Amino acid sequence: MKSFRICLLLGFVLIFLLVSGCQDKATNSEASEITGTIEVEFEELYNNNIIPDSLIISVGNSNKTNYFTYKHLQSQMELYINIDFDAQTESTINTTLYWGDSNRSAYSKFRIDENNFIGNLKAKYYHQNVILTLDTNPARSVAVSDFYNFTALDKFFKEYKIENVEAIADQYCNTPMNFLMEHGILWHLLDENMIPVYPYPFGNYYNPVLTCNNAFGFYDQYIKTDNQDYLAWFYVNADWIIDYKDSDSFLKYAFENTHETVTLPFGWTSAMAQGQALALMCIAYHNSRDEKYLQAADEFFVTMHTNNATSWNFYIDDEDYLWYEEYPSSDFCHVLNGKLFATWGLWEYYCITRDNDALRLFQGSIASVIDHYPLWDIDGVDGSRYCKHTNTVSSYHWIHKAQLMEYYNMFNINEFKIFHDTITNQRNK
Repeated sequence: MKSFRICLLLGFVLIFLLVSGCQDKATNSEASEITGTIEVEFEELYNNNIIPDSLIISVGNSNKTNYFTYKHLQSQMELYINIDFDAQTESTINTTLYWGDSNRSAYSKFRIDENNFIGNLKAKYYHQNVILTLDTNPARSVAVSDFYNFTALDKFFKEYKIENVEAIADQYCNTPMNFLMEHGILWHLLDENMIPVYPYPFGNYYNPVLTCNNAFGFYDQYIKTDNQDYLAWFYVNADWIIDYKDSDSFLKYAFENTHETVTLPFGWTSAMAQGQALALMCIAYHNSRDEKYLQAADEFFVTMHTNNATSWNFYIDDEDYLWYEEYPSSDFCHVLNGKLFATWGLWEYYCITRDNDALRLFQGSIASVIDHYPLWDIDGVDGSRYCKHTNTVSSYHWIHKAQLMEYYNMFNINEFKIFHDTITNQRNK
């Protein structure tokens, strides 16, 4: 095994020299190089009788891209690969692992200020599905204090690239653009203005998520019945959301909330509320063409990629995954239904604006779900966790199943079908 690694590394160096020799010599001479090592682990695959055929790696930056192919991996559980990249330039590494008729890809970016880094490419196996993860930033740590006054758009995060996305968006825009799932009207909670008020043990309070859900319920009924009253009440709820948001377009809750062991203080915010409000404004604009809803959508979109000094709803973790948190705190609890609802708002916004940043964020949020779906699975039962802190079957399990199938049907992302079949205990049947 050791001699094979030495030969492999020597071969890699030879290939690198041959390939890099074909690049622009003037460009190469202008940049110094940093060398790092990527440790590749296949052991879980071999233990589950999956034999890798080949691994293709590309390393690129604004100046050049080099490609490397490794074949005949049938007897190798791990590899050590040296990578050279330009200093003072961010470099992206893309990896694709092939086995049989299948493949999975993963990618990340190098931190240019770390010499002699060691990254990890791991092929994990879970319920007949291969999950490939690549981490080239192992020294980076995440602290909540880093998320305030933070924007995602100038940072790198992993994405799941959607195929034929323009055609899917065109088709969706030719529909009423109903929200991700059908919602009911909260008749028993409505005040005199048709806005829901929830009777919490500590008092009656408005809740932006409930208002959005109620608006979606009115809209669904309008689409079904063509009753103009439902449409009018839909706009009443949408207008309430616009009036309720603060000057930075955050929907702040007027009460404390304890989730698991963390109490969120008065004025807390939620990515679920922000994402659903974004979707609500997009639907209202799509139906009415009233510019006030487009302006509100633009403003809510900012909160999906910018945290301010007092509120944060999203973060990028130390493996470059983008997360939207229903209950933002140092717990990082990853509530599944809230994340999937929040993410759909980005899709609605992309459809009406074709904003590439919205697509990036949408694909980034999808990637963190796909690559972490075992987090919410309860092995061996038809059930799923509400968040990472619970081990019991959530009452939201039926919502998880419906959400995953809606994503699968809309975007034909097979990983969502795998996720669905796993939490319903169908993968081995």
